[in-house]
Amino acid sequence: MAHVVFVDSGPASLAAFEVAKDLGHHVTFVEPLDISTLRLTATSRDRVAAALEHVDRTFTVDRLAEDLDGRMRLIHEELPVDAVITTSELAVLPTARAAESIGVKTTPEHRLARVVEKDLCRDLLVRAGIRSPRHATVTDAGEARTAAREIGFPLVVKPSRGTAKEGAAIIRAQDGLDAYFDGRNASRAARDATLDTLMGTRLVMETYLEGVLYSAEIVAGGGDIRVMMITRRERATHNELFEVAAVMPSGLPQERTADVEDYMRAVFGELRLTVGVYHVEFIMTADGPTLVEINPRMMGGMSPFVFRHVTGVDPFRVLVAEHLGERPELPGPPFDRAGIVVAFGSVEGGVLPADVERRVEALVDEYRPLRHSLNVRGGDHVPRLTGNYSVLGYFCLGARTTEEARSLGRALISDMSDALGQRLATYD
Repeated sequence: MAHVVFVDSGPASLAAFEVAKDLGHHVTFVEPLDISTLRLTATSRDRVAAALEHVDRTFTVDRLAEDLDGRMRLIHEELPVDAVITTSELAVLPTARAAESIGVKTTPEHRLARVVEKDLCRDLLVRAGIRSPRHATVTDAGEARTAAREIGFPLVVKPSRGTAKEGAAIIRAQDGLDAYFDGRNASRAARDATLDTLMGTRLVMETYLEGVLYSAEIVAGGGDIRVMMITRRERATHNELFEVAAVMPSGLPQERTADVEDYMRAVFGELRLTVGVYHVEFIMTADGPTLVEINPRMMGGMSPFVFRHVTGVDPFRVLVAEHLGERPELPGPPFDRAGIVVAFGSVEGGVLPADVERRVEALVDEYRPLRHSLNVRGGDHVPRLTGNYSVLGYFCLGARTTEEARSLGRALISDMSDALGQRLATYD
């Protein structure tokens, strides 16, 4: 029996606790009180409590960055720890540092810091001659204007340490760049204060990449990296920064899949990422796969449930095994099933109709989702979609093929728009 410690969690990743317990491990959960994915996503305490039924001990820390090391040493002294895991992007660096402090296998914090800070990651890849978009680091409007002249429009601007698309924008002309900086202070004031501090003030400006967005789930394997799944990510027609759906498998032909695997080996080798399961987003450009960002945590949202449907493998078992230094068996193509995660986000925001519960239940009966997280009430005000934290909920659907899954997702969004009385973000 190993002792597995989880630090924070995404809502769907709470299921990892039960998996670790079923594998026969002693499970500890550490919940930060200042900044937490569970808190930012307003995950219900009932849902958290249900997950904690599979946890042997639970601890809290007032301040994630400052207090986790000390708490982890106390936990380790009481019962030696074999693996320290987080599925929360916000907790990646403190978790790695805490694991290092007790001598547990991890990718070192200083390497992960070069990944979560997008400008540092870009700099390393460019110096190594690995394909990466042209970019610049800026902190104010003056520097941004200079960088825009060098990079050219259209371009993308985003925080160097970003999360959930917060503070990101596609800029197509100078007036758009001016408007971005004019509204930046208001955007920061509306953001959670602790999250804003974490994100900092550095921005990355980079070339807008033409092509389809994909993600790859990568098992680091001590440096022997393996691709667990490639997913096609459908972007909103009204704003390409927002992802509306994730489709597994991706539908990429074999030769393009091989290009992705070669590219990921080059990227991970240069960045020296050796422990963990990583969620990597990239654009398939005319020149080949080109990095968008590396997230040092496994796939988020409800993707783990679709992955399990498509492959028959529980991704949380892979996650735990990887952190324990084992070599988990991975599924391989071809797959005889497909699936899609559909995210519902309102383009303008508004008020839900009085009978919305009945309407949604009718769609649940019609589409029979593998799982869903849409919980709405008549008369509720729903926010305008500004990023992952303003998504109203998700549906996971099974299908026979990638194209069938894509078509099913578009039909669901159309029907759900009618049910919610909202113009929901959709994809082509």
